[in-house]
Amino acid sequence: MWDLSLNELKRKNPSALRSLQVCAFLAHTWSNRSVFTYSRNITDVPAELFRVLRDSLRLNEAIRDINRFALVRVDHTPTPSSCTASSKPCSSAR
Repeated sequence: MWDLSLNELKRKNPSALRSLQVCAFLAHTWSNRSVFTYSRNITDVPAELFRVLRDSLRLNEAIRDINRFALVRVDHTPTPSSCTASSKPCSSAR
């Protein structure tokens, strides 16, 4: 099931997949989406991730698409963190 969702996410929105991979890597230390918004000056990243770092609309789309495939649990309350860590493998995004 995970492979199907990840493959479909990769096909539909490669930036979302790359963002999800970052979230999974940082899951134990990361508390919210600010890791993306405060990383806009980083340039040595894959193109898919670079697009998300530079454009808040693309970041929102990436989070929406990740949520659509149930790869992360998104908390839509108006707080600085927009996603809640999930216990699913490769699925944490805040």
